[in-house]
Amino acid sequence: MIAHHLQYLPLSVIGTRYLVNVHLIRFTATPGRPCDTSPPGYIKTGKKYIATHLLARCGAHGGEVVITNNDKHEMDRFTMREAGECYVFDDDRIWHMLTPVQYWRAISMPTVTRWRSICSQRAGNP
Repeated sequence: MIAHHLQYLPLSVIGTRYLVNVHLIRFTATPGRPCDTSPPGYIKTGKKYIATHLLARCGAHGGEVVITNNDKHEMDRFTMREAGECYVFDDDRIWHMLTPVQYWRAISMPTVTRWRSICSQRAGNP
């Protein structure tokens, strides 16, 4: 999955190194108590590119993805329903959030960060 998405991203010059992480996340609600997302509300992750793949879900309420531009004007709103559905975005260009989940939902979330920026941050440089 990751290699498939990387080939479509404008990752600059050939030979530039990137750090790719994969997060496996499961949101689980209990009867009468939706699961808040973490963190709640509109967020930026600080990663250059993010892909979210729906692995599985049970139930039909909540879990709506909301995407806005940097001025927080809504651009899109959708719910992933089928295993394998995904979306990819440039974190610099948007804010995103997930509404509270009233079922369970499992996703994989590969993130891409330019290698140099990670090394600089770890060395204490901006």
